[in-house]
Amino acid sequence: MTLLPEERIETLLIVGLGLLGGSAAMAARSANCVRRVLALSRAGSPHSEALNAGLIDGYSEDLSSLVAEANFILLCQPVDAIARILPAVMASARPGTVITDVGSTKGTLVQVAEGIPGQAAFVGSHPMAGSHLTGWKNGRPDLFSGATTYVTLTDRTNLEAAGRVARFWRQLGSRVVLTDPARHDSLVALLSQVPHMASAAIVRHLEESGEDPALMKLLAGNGLRDTTRIAAGSPLVWREICQHNPQEIASQLRQLATIVERLAEQIETGKLDALEQELASAAALREQL
Repeated sequence: MTLLPEERIETLLIVGLGLLGGSAAMAARSANCVRRVLALSRAGSPHSEALNAGLIDGYSEDLSSLVAEANFILLCQPVDAIARILPAVMASARPGTVITDVGSTKGTLVQVAEGIPGQAAFVGSHPMAGSHLTGWKNGRPDLFSGATTYVTLTDRTNLEAAGRVARFWRQLGSRVVLTDPARHDSLVALLSQVPHMASAAIVRHLEESGEDPALMKLLAGNGLRDTTRIAAGSPLVWREICQHNPQEIASQLRQLATIVERLAEQIETGKLDALEQELASAAALREQL
């Protein structure tokens, strides 16, 4: 695919060259939608390997100088870190620079960003892609291919900038969904965050059962492994996610608990017809998903 000049990013700055940042750099190069890629390097952790590997064209520990060179900035950090760095990024960005992120919650972050004065345009985004692996060396150019990426809009969003952010993620292979921050946080709680908590609850149930861990390991089947795989995610990452989306996650967990209690009551009282209907409905929806 040949891109028009205005569809290519002159200088992409990635702040947080980890799995997502590294994959974004790889995918952008593969799609030929950037001319130059820069990265912020932490003190004592230079990105010389990434430079030598051709992943980036330059790096520095000086955030303000990097921001001043870029016309598209991708913040690939945890939400708290993005919120802390945004004032400095906005202060150094040139007029017309587009800033976006990969934060897993959007309500708080967009509110913070829109309260910071500056001539750059911030548009919140969230690619639903990742891995249990970390670091740019584990990045993949196809990480975002076929994945959903949310791009959030408010009544203060610069629509031209939002269009550029949406086009960027599409060029990386994503399916872009436009929504407002509150709707985003509700959807990701339903489809990602509550399932993770449910998976963790099952593992905690195993632990609190008092059963021999060695025996459980020996006897566990694929069903248990599939159901609990995501419980292996980083506790620190998930602590922060819950910190920034507490009401949605807590509310939906209580709704899930209501369903679990209903199933328990049906099993206990022998309402097997009702139970069968519940299971059939669940199986049908699972097939659709």
